Amino acid sequence: MYRFIILLLTLLALAAIGYFCLQKIQAPAIQADIQSRAADALRSNGIDWADVSVSGRDIVLTGVAPSEDMREAATRFARVDGYNFVENNLSIAGELSGDPVVEPSGETLSHSQAVKNAFSLKISKQKDGMVILDGVLDKTSKADLLAIAKEQYGENKISDNIVVIKGATPSAFISTVANTLEKVNGLTEAEALVTPNNVYLSGQSSSKIMLQQIQHQLQAIIPKSMKSEFNLELTDTVESDTNSPDADAQVAALSAKECQRQFNQALKKRIQFNSSSSVLKKSSYKVLDKVAEISKQCETKQIVVHGHTDATGRNNANRRLSKKRAQAVVNYLAKKDIKESRFKAVGHGSSKPVASNKTERGRARNRRIELSVEVKK
Repeated sequence: MYRFIILLLTLLALAAIGYFCLQKIQAPAIQADIQSRAADALRSNGIDWADVSVSGRDIVLTGVAPSEDMREAATRFARVDGYNFVENNLSIAGELSGDPVVEPSGETLSHSQAVKNAFSLKISKQKDGMVILDGVLDKTSKADLLAIAKEQYGENKISDNIVVIKGATPSAFISTVANTLEKVNGLTEAEALVTPNNVYLSGQSSSKIMLQQIQHQLQAIIPKSMKSEFNLELTDTVESDTNSPDADAQVAALSAKECQRQFNQALKKRIQFNSSSSVLKKSSYKVLDKVAEISKQCETKQIVVHGHTDATGRNNANRRLSKKRAQAVVNYLAKKDIKESRFKAVGHGSSKPVASNKTERGRARNRRIELSVEVKK
């Protein structure tokens, strides 16, 4: 009996040692799994400003949250299966003292860099066309992007959950968000997350051509400093859409339509000239730079620049002036590394008014530049 008890105790001791050794071996893998799932949970909810580390089975959050509400939300989203406790060490952007912020990697961030990293926007488009916006922006950027979203989708289709914080949102980030908002409109369902460092877009469409266009055009304009990831799915495939011998022509036609829409959007801010002159006003350079950016995306398209005047003055003089103004636009765009042969300048004078020439306001509307897109034959 004594020997049996000794043998049993020995076996139990060996089993215990084996168990603890196994736990020690598996611990790093378990920690890595918890960290990965917690980070994915945060990112899928638009939280790209929180860093995740794991100690044992405790999840540790560090970084800069845009608000107290978002700080608490990070704790909720980080609670994944297998965790023991969430230690929330997130600072709040508006309460930063100005002292550097130290990341888990050991990298030291300045106050301004920490605030910059807090900016993000998550775009969720539902099947019914409803678009939910979550994230963190400064006041001006939020107003600008909401205006774009409402114009794209309709005011009653936007749900605004954007948190405002102080600080200047990076211009490249804002431009990328605006372009992503436009591209999401081409998908039946979609989810996008844009941060100063990353762009993620997933979504569905029944058109293979549409999916190709969206990914190609976004990749062309996302800054090289930002990483991008796409997960676009084809649903309810239309046979003629993917296998037609005219598929290339379909792509071109669709792209022309998209380019035209973007030009129309850009030209809502008018291109202006000095009075009775074809000299561009400096205030128009920003609009023209946007037009140049769009033109580069639409590289296979012929672009016609239409010049228009009001009815003041003689018809022949107005036609000459409108042609010179259209050519001035072409000359400006050609200096932006775009082939001049892609453009054609046309002067219409006062022959195509869009408003009455009897009022100053109407005449101002008639003095305009328009762009039309043609597919090269």
